[in-house]
Order: sequence, then C-alpha cells, then structure tokens
Amino acid sequence: MKSLCRCLPFVFTLSAAGVAWTGCAEPTPTTPGTTPPGDEGSGRQWPLPDGSDETEPADGSVEHEGTLEYTPLPQTKSMEAYMGVEFTLHHADGEETVLGASEAVTHEALEAAAGKTVRVGCIPQEATPPDPQESAPIGPDGAPLDRPGQCVVQRLEELPAP
Repeated sequence: MKSLCRCLPFVFTLSAAGVAWTGCAEPTPTTPGTTPPGDEGSGRQWPLPDGSDETEPADGSVEHEGTLEYTPLPQTKSMEAYMGVEFTLHHADGEETVLGASEAVTHEALEAAAGKTVRVGCIPQEATPPDPQESAPIGPDGAPLDRPGQCVVQRLEELPAP
C-alpha cells in the first residue's frame, strides 16, 4: 500500500482495492471520478476527469511531457555507471529531465515506454553526494561529483505520437 498526501488533512491510500481516504472520522473508499468526502457540492472530483489536479499536489510532484529515452548503464566501473542516468525525458523545448523508477512506476515500465511520447507525474529529488566510503569521480574543483538529481516517476501515461 502507498500513501499519498493530496489535500491536507486527508491522506489517500492507493491499493489494488482502490483509493481510501483517511484523516477523516472514518476512511471512505472512493473510486476515480467520485467526489472526495467533505467536497460535496464543490463539483470537484478526484482525480479530475482529465487526470489532472486543480492545484499543485501536496506531495510536491510535477508533470512533464516529452519523449522518453532509455540508455542502459554499462556493467563496468565508469562515469556513466556512477551517474546512473538511464532514463531521460526530452521536452519539446529542448530541455531534459532525468527520471527514476519508483514502486508505483517500475524500471520495467519505464523501459517499455522508451522511445514513446509520454506524460509523467514525478517528485523531484536533489542531487546526492557520494557515500564517504565509496570511490567517486572527481570534479574540476577536486571534490567528488554528486549524482545528478532526478524526478522519481509516480505516474506514467503514454501519449499519441505528435
């Protein structure tokens, strides 16, 4: 089970059985396209029919669209293997976003979407410094290089080719 905080003070729990709202007097099972408890009369549904949310999610996720590229990591000790950049989303404006797998969207699911135009909902994560006990490539300033930040994918949707 995975909990997502979508609208404080409510916590939504996703499972094979559907979505449950907690943080209320008692959890209420809901299904996509239904009105959340406490929102009766607002006309709001969760998720919205177009799959989006009307406000920025409380979990800090962002949405990106583009072409997903997969580059397998080499099995040898190298700069590419250390950096760990397997999945890159190429945006129409030329920007790139490094993506990472999650429990919700697995490595295999991302690999299967390689070469396709997709929309992802992901949670950005900062670059991570190396563990002091591991060997790491050294940057021009003489300090060990951080692994690049990535956006951990929580939703993956295939879009029609442009």
